[in-house]
Amino acid sequence: MGNRVLVACIVTGFGLLLAVTVKFLLPPCHAMLTLVSGAMVPMKCHWSSQMIAGLGILIACEGILLGVMRPVAARQALGIVVMLTAILAMAVPTVLIGVCDAVAMPCRAGMLPATLVIALLVGVAGIGNTVYLWHRKTSEPTVRS
Repeated sequence: MGNRVLVACIVTGFGLLLAVTVKFLLPPCHAMLTLVSGAMVPMKCHWSSQMIAGLGILIACEGILLGVMRPVAARQALGIVVMLTAILAMAVPTVLIGVCDAVAMPCRAGMLPATLVIALLVGVAGIGNTVYLWHRKTSEPTVRS
């Protein structure tokens, strides 16, 4: 199995795992906030899970593209995009949107650590693929005619 197919399967699998984890395996809190007007709105961990699930699907699509593209430069660039998307997935529950403050809440105890671990693995796969392709590209002998 070539590098292209292996990395494509890994990135696609982790992307789907990220989306499934935050939607079904370790979902966020189901509590609602009551506004002054009396309206009920979901907590911020709900919005984090929505964004993370979308990023998981995006990562899975990037993995499919890694498997389809043949040019090494395109796969290197896509590996960098995968890494940046993984960083964004880690930033959503920690910096950008956040999760509940209470330590015992499901979003803080389950969704947050799972998101960070899976996104870290995606980032490692993306940067590892980019470094591997760069090293392979620089070590290939050039043919002169």
